[in-house]
Amino acid sequence: RASVALGAGRDRLDAQINLAAGIIVRCKPGDAVAAGDSILELHYDDALLDDAVALATRAITVGVDRPPPMPLVLDHVT
Repeated sequence: RASVALGAGRDRLDAQINLAAGIIVRCKPGDAVAAGDSILELHYDDALLDDAVALATRAITVGVDRPPPMPLVLDHVT
């Protein structure tokens, strides 16, 4: 959702894509991080940054314990 807020993705078919916008994920779930470490890098060129930062901040949880592993297959499409 944060990438869509930046304009790097579409939420509808006719939406424009901002080729200057994007997100680089620096850490995977379960990676050890310390204060000051970069977890995400947001690229933008307009005023949409505040919404994207809010979405990305709500999407990240930092804790002491590692999260359980995520399944490799989330669902099947038939």
